[in-house]
Amino acid sequence: MTRPFLAKDLTAIILAAGGGSRMKSQTPKPLHKVCGKEILNMILDAVELSGIEYSVTIVPSDYKLFEISVGNRTRFEVQGQAKGTGHALLQAKKAAKNSQFILVLNGDIPLISPETISQLISLHQEKESTATFLTNRKDNPLGSGRVIRTHKGAVEAIVEERDADSEIKDVTEVNCGVYCFEAPWVWSALESLKPSSTNEFYITDLIALALEQNLRVETLETDRQEETINVNDRIQLAEAEALLQQNIRAKWMKSGVTLVDPTSIYIEQGVDIGEDTSILPNTHIQQGSTIGRNCQIGPDTTVKASAIGDKSKVTHSVIENASLGTKVSVGPFSRIRAGTVLENNVYVGNHAEIKNSTLGSESKCGHFSYIGDAIIGTNVNLGAGTITCNYDGVTKLKTVIGNNAFIGSNTMLVAPVNVGENAVTGTGSIVNKNVPDGARAIGAPVRIIQGGRS
Repeated sequence: MTRPFLAKDLTAIILAAGGGSRMKSQTPKPLHKVCGKEILNMILDAVELSGIEYSVTIVPSDYKLFEISVGNRTRFEVQGQAKGTGHALLQAKKAAKNSQFILVLNGDIPLISPETISQLISLHQEKESTATFLTNRKDNPLGSGRVIRTHKGAVEAIVEERDADSEIKDVTEVNCGVYCFEAPWVWSALESLKPSSTNEFYITDLIALALEQNLRVETLETDRQEETINVNDRIQLAEAEALLQQNIRAKWMKSGVTLVDPTSIYIEQGVDIGEDTSILPNTHIQQGSTIGRNCQIGPDTTVKASAIGDKSKVTHSVIENASLGTKVSVGPFSRIRAGTVLENNVYVGNHAEIKNSTLGSESKCGHFSYIGDAIIGTNVNLGAGTITCNYDGVTKLKTVIGNNAFIGSNTMLVAPVNVGENAVTGTGSIVNKNVPDGARAIGAPVRIIQGGRS
């Protein structure tokens, strides 16, 4: 009996240096996103969740975008020239030389699961194979390498689409681009590979070489076609998005979230939604968002990287990089921008925009208002048409409004300015100087009258 693999025994190697010309994009293919997350990060997630602690990613010479997207969660090795997958794998030799096994994954399979990776590694060790690779049977195998077997079922060859005759093209079992190898063998074998007619070296030739040497080659067949989908163009990217979206929606509905018209609702990866929350049609919940229990979000709403507390309601609005407390109401047709905090029981009406501001609990912002770079106390009323004039052409300036203040409709607050607690501004006022606690500010520009909001 073979022992279970140890994380230190195995290095995962992800091949992500290909040009991805069919994507027709300045963004490298592995950095395109599926449901809000880069393909490469999705593959790394699966690798890490399978128990593998160390990975190497093969990247092109200019890999700045990879560093930005992935950070230091993997080691980068450069393939300076595009000479095929076998040549790409060889670039990882130094980084993975101390591993007994290597797991190799193409950098275009975003839906591969950690369970399948673990099964492949376990089978490889159980059978004491030299090479083990993942296969799948596809209804439409166009473009995939076909797995050819003997009459006894043993692997005979992998034949690429370009080399296949009509009989081989009818084979439905395909190579998925996920391999496990005995590391000492694979490094020496790579050195002995012969180039193709295009002067490239391919990993599939390693399988042929192992068979020529009468070494053990095994396969793991998965019946989950969705996790072996390759993303080579925008059509396949959309197919992967649709498959994962379906799974994400099902997950949240099973967790007690109501999705009204699920196919019109888009929920990205890296989101959390509480029980008994309802998401209405044409709503997008983007990565990094947290929504509490008993909320109503939508219709026609976007929530991006924001936190929304229990029992809140957002209608026909955009919430981005903001924090909403419990029982907050926003919209319709409002925009809550980055850096904004709406504390408990805050009400924001129609056509309001709030940016980088804090509204204290029980405060209200009427319709057709702009609040920017402001600190608003508790139980403050911001009348319809309230504007913070926070930009002087050079600097963003701050407005501070104390607790229990009443800001009349169409008030212009010319920052920097402070309005004290229990103060009142009159309708249409232009507040260009500080208003003391309990005072009234009336006029354009204002004059200060003692005796404010009782």
